[in-house]
Amino acid sequence: MFAAESHTGRHHIAIVAMACLCVLLGGPSCAAGAESLFIAGATYREPGVSGPGWSWTDAGHLELDGYAGDAIGAGGDLVVTLVGQNSVTESHAPDADITL
Repeated sequence: MFAAESHTGRHHIAIVAMACLCVLLGGPSCAAGAESLFIAGATYREPGVSGPGWSWTDAGHLELDGYAGDAIGAGGDLVVTLVGQNSVTESHAPDADITL
């Protein structure tokens, strides 16, 4: 019985070690975020900016709170939080890649 428990413990240690190695080597990460943001006709290269009804708080997060404006795009992954009523006007967006 002791040998089985030891084997299981080593298995968990190996999984944790592989996960840490992936993080250290730059494996897939949800925290990478966007390198740029296109919103309301303007392009921003760094987070920490905001405008009427929106706030790009960090590279991976955009909050819309009462936004009513033109298209929104990002150079990279971006999580969008919707608060209240928001509307985006775009008549044609051929390059849209939206994951819900």
